[in-house]
Amino acid sequence: MLRPTRWLLTCLLFLLASPAYAADLTDVVDAADDDDPFDIHIEPSFKQTIRSALIQREYPCDPSATGAQRDAFRRLDNDCPEPSVVFRKEMDAERITNELNVDIQIGLYKDVELHVRLPYVISDQRTLRFAGGSGLDVADSGNSFVDPSDSRVIEDINANVSDSPFPNDVLTRQYFQTYRLFSLEGQKGPQRAGFGDMTLGLAWNPFNDQRDDTKSTLKLAFDYTIPTGEVARADNQGVGRGMHELKWSVASSKRFKYLEPYFSVAYILPLAADDSVFLEKGPGQTLTSPGQRAEVTFGSEFIPFENPEKGQKFVIDVGLKWGFTAEGRDYGYLFDALGNSGCNGLTPGQIRDAIEAVRTGQNTDREQVNRAACRWVLDEPANADGGTVFDPSDEDVQDVPFAHDGITDYEGYATFGATLGLNFQPSEYVQLRGRLGIEHEQEHFITSARTGIASSEDGNDTVRFDDPNERNPYYNPTLDGVGNRFRAENSLIFSWQLALALQF
Repeated sequence: MLRPTRWLLTCLLFLLASPAYAADLTDVVDAADDDDPFDIHIEPSFKQTIRSALIQREYPCDPSATGAQRDAFRRLDNDCPEPSVVFRKEMDAERITNELNVDIQIGLYKDVELHVRLPYVISDQRTLRFAGGSGLDVADSGNSFVDPSDSRVIEDINANVSDSPFPNDVLTRQYFQTYRLFSLEGQKGPQRAGFGDMTLGLAWNPFNDQRDDTKSTLKLAFDYTIPTGEVARADNQGVGRGMHELKWSVASSKRFKYLEPYFSVAYILPLAADDSVFLEKGPGQTLTSPGQRAEVTFGSEFIPFENPEKGQKFVIDVGLKWGFTAEGRDYGYLFDALGNSGCNGLTPGQIRDAIEAVRTGQNTDREQVNRAACRWVLDEPANADGGTVFDPSDEDVQDVPFAHDGITDYEGYATFGATLGLNFQPSEYVQLRGRLGIEHEQEHFITSARTGIASSEDGNDTVRFDDPNERNPYYNPTLDGVGNRFRAENSLIFSWQLALALQF
């Protein structure tokens, strides 16, 4: 790899830059012009992205409920007047990412460029906390069904385990439902950092209004994001997604004196790498990788000042964006929390022993209560470390530890956003850029795995949970069953970016 000083020497020896007239979205660095044999742009930038959302959870509302369950219902506006499935506020989620990117654009021929993005993530951290509010609207350990208090867990065990509808097998299917999925006390994921997934691409202007002002500028591009970063897992600090991502895009713009409107359409296809967390584990699995995406961007650059002779320009860029992400499996707000849940590593036998110890009063210390609160694991026999388990009462699997990788299925959703950019070019060689962006994600379920794929041989559409060829190995009734699913609402993505573009 060339040292930075040699990059600059190469640029100075082979080129004199000409000011770019196309909109930034459609601009392509070219080469082999008579007076400009070679062009290269180098753009280091800093970007911060803040993602936030309210995480709600479905719950079967029962007007006859008492105790802690009734207290939870009181947080609802309608106070649960009749049986129904309702949504309750559970958590406020936040993810803050700081990254340093270096974009390099190299002219290969007339209106043809090769571009590379080298990303380095300075920090990336997810945070979950009890949902805020006022009065009865506040979520806390006294009414949460994500991280309930120890006293609620003990109360529920004592009230319901002995009244199990399975009297001959009390410890196989305990009836209480006050689970602890993970702790929300100081729930911060690891502060991830490192080199990310680099992107390599080609772009071509078959039409360029700088060469022919009777035509609009047209840009065709293909980008390949390479899984070069360490794959992010619950037990490490990696920032890579473990995905080969292919992107095709078409963009167009046309200069009209003081403004240049633009428009683009893009399609993104993610493909899981061999070492990713997106694995195929069984014929009943319905989704494997993140969903395909489509993006539409339109807007305009406004040029209130320009001096072509000195290569000076000031540009205001206002854009709107719409996108759609198809259903899939991916990292989400719950990734670090589920992946580092205190229930991971426990076996069905350990959980049953803890429930019995609490029920009989033999041991009610914090460790035993925490283990007993992992009773939801017994509803998740298909997600065990070391093999697929379909019957948690089977003696052969009592010592198989539970493991959740933090990846969940989500339903498709749309996004809507806007950007504001300010570009100041004091000379033909330097440009200063600033950009603000805000984006809203449509509300969508973030735990929505399907039960599986029913076999045509059965002659019905019912998935048999005791059949490894039908049940989805990632289906978790406590997370994915109707009445238990988590949903992200009020999802906002705010970003700001500063860049220094060196144009040679």
